[in-house]
Amino acid sequence: MATDPRIPVMFADPAQVAALLEADDAVLVEDGLNIPPGGLVARFSLGGATHALGCNCCAGRSAPAQALGAMFLARARGEGLFFRRIIAVVRDRTLVRGLLEDDVMVRARFMVGAEPTPSGY
Repeated sequence: MATDPRIPVMFADPAQVAALLEADDAVLVEDGLNIPPGGLVARFSLGGATHALGCNCCAGRSAPAQALGAMFLARARGEGLFFRRIIAVVRDRTLVRGLLEDDVMVRARFMVGAEPTPSGY
């Protein structure tokens, strides 16, 4: 049986990060939220976007999708940490999960909403 080769993205509260973080994890963090220092961290800001997902004026890639894309490219180029899992720390999990699941490139590279399990599949 084939294993899903995508990188898992799991959501966690800021207080959970220290207990979950492993050596080969990266962290995606919404601006304004604090996490313990260490490892590869990418920050993003949702800004003031209040329109529906995918509306004509906001059809570009969302900030969390862009941050994951940049992390993936750095990983592919051998720049920094070769991470095996992403821990996402955000204010509104439903909103950010929707933004990520609606992005074709994110869906191709990442398994959004993975259960918290040890990395190193």
